[in-house]
Amino acid sequence: GVTTPEAVSAAEGAGADGCLDLRVIALSKKDSRWSIRPRDRLVKLVERVFGIYQANPLADPRLEAIRRYAIAVRTISQRARKNETDQFLATGFTHSHADFIAHHIGAKPSPKYFFRKP
Repeated sequence: GVTTPEAVSAAEGAGADGCLDLRVIALSKKDSRWSIRPRDRLVKLVERVFGIYQANPLADPRLEAIRRYAIAVRTISQRARKNETDQFLATGFTHSHADFIAHHIGAKPSPKYFFRKP
């Protein structure tokens, strides 16, 4: 399962809070890329016309950052993830945490050159 002792130990080794982080990653698998889009006029129009609503963000900003990054890793191509990776790292996470999430989702980690600052 998602919260096996081995997974929790790996999460904690990557700087994660163990079970809670793993549960957020697991829950993010149900969310689409649409759920991490900014709520602009287009999004509001689609919500009204088609009844398709974005998932509410999590109350804890740290957990929301994990959710957003996990969705981005799962739904956006590896080369297109630079902005999401930069945002994730800007919230205080490390490269090892980003790699842990990518590995846990089953995606390739972002290339290390994405992490370099110009």
